[in-house]
Amino acid sequence: MVVNKTAMVSVIKKVLGYLDIRLVSHGERVAYILLKMLEQENLYTKEEIRDLVFLGLVHDIGAYKTEEIDNIMEFEEKRPNDHAIYGYLFLKHFSPFSKYVETVLFHHVDNNSIKDFESDYLDLGLRFHFADRIDFVYKFMNETNPDAFLNRYKNRFSDLDILLFSKINNEKQVIKKLKDGSFESELNEFFDNNPFSYDYLIKFLEMLAYIIDFKSEFTVTHNIMVVTIAQQLALSFNLNKEEIEKIKLAAWLHDIGKIATPIDILEKPGKLTKEEMDIMKKHILYSEEIVRGLVNDEVVNIAIRHHEKLDGSGYPYGLTSKDLTFSDRILAVSDIISALANKRSYKEAFDKERIITILNEMVEANKICGTIVERFINNFDIIMNDATLEAKHTIEEYLNIKEEFRYYSDLLEAKRKVNQ
Repeated sequence: MVVNKTAMVSVIKKVLGYLDIRLVSHGERVAYILLKMLEQENLYTKEEIRDLVFLGLVHDIGAYKTEEIDNIMEFEEKRPNDHAIYGYLFLKHFSPFSKYVETVLFHHVDNNSIKDFESDYLDLGLRFHFADRIDFVYKFMNETNPDAFLNRYKNRFSDLDILLFSKINNEKQVIKKLKDGSFESELNEFFDNNPFSYDYLIKFLEMLAYIIDFKSEFTVTHNIMVVTIAQQLALSFNLNKEEIEKIKLAAWLHDIGKIATPIDILEKPGKLTKEEMDIMKKHILYSEEIVRGLVNDEVVNIAIRHHEKLDGSGYPYGLTSKDLTFSDRILAVSDIISALANKRSYKEAFDKERIITILNEMVEANKICGTIVERFINNFDIIMNDATLEAKHTIEEYLNIKEEFRYYSDLLEAKRKVNQ
């Protein structure tokens, strides 16, 4: 198996950890509270509980885009819905969890305001809000009396959730386990015993790539172009189906480590300094740390070698032609083509003639594979038309998300102010 079915949860925790470790620990605790409440209620299948608990784990994923990580650590937030909206839209468009993603949208809408909305998942949205706030007061406000807190803020939560939580806390010591960390083994065991399907995992890998692409507007189409170009090149050489799948997965994952790269470096309009370039180069090592164990070693190696050069001048390991497989070389060339063809913060998109000139110069300098470059040039228009079409779809998705964000932001903020 190319993808490890049980590694999905650990990988998303690594990714969130590079954004802010608080997102991981808070998400885990919210997920555990949801798990215990959903199990006690006994209304959902194991698969449905698994999906809802995973959404609890990533419910603050939108915070990285809206720069709200510090803000969401406050009990009374200034604009509590922005990261919830972006997280909802991101998961709706790119995750395999489309059925229940509205729970993420509503996780900062309380019992006083929820009646103003229409959704099949308002009750679950309230439960996400409940779990989110319960964790906050016990972790960050050091509340010690569950009943006192619930009584003080009972108008914010549903009566059912209050009763359900009180029951499971009394019977299963939920708060105690949250405080001493013993809940983690239970949560991990639950995910291990309820793995995701292969199709879920592939969609999940694509979602990870879009987390990076959407971090900067200059990289929105990069991954999808690399994936398309690499896949087309692999097909043109009649590689077997399994090898093509490995290349495609590696292409999706090759820049995942950029989640740890500061945005001011990713979007710097001029040339990077040596110190900044050293930071940028570390994204490969972060990528390796994130995906090692999620996919097999062949896929990992293809993904992390896309900046290696045949003459040994690349990074991070200074590999040479004797070390680099044909699949490694395909992804390296594809990454360069995408970078040349796309607009970046420091350059405009290059035209066909300039792309070909630069590629040939790199072949002459023994940097990249001449056989692959020749095949690309001979099929330039076909490959780039396919890549451009896929990029267009991604841009449309990105613009749709921005438009939807404005709509939901205005809607939720207006309703929040009415109910204050």
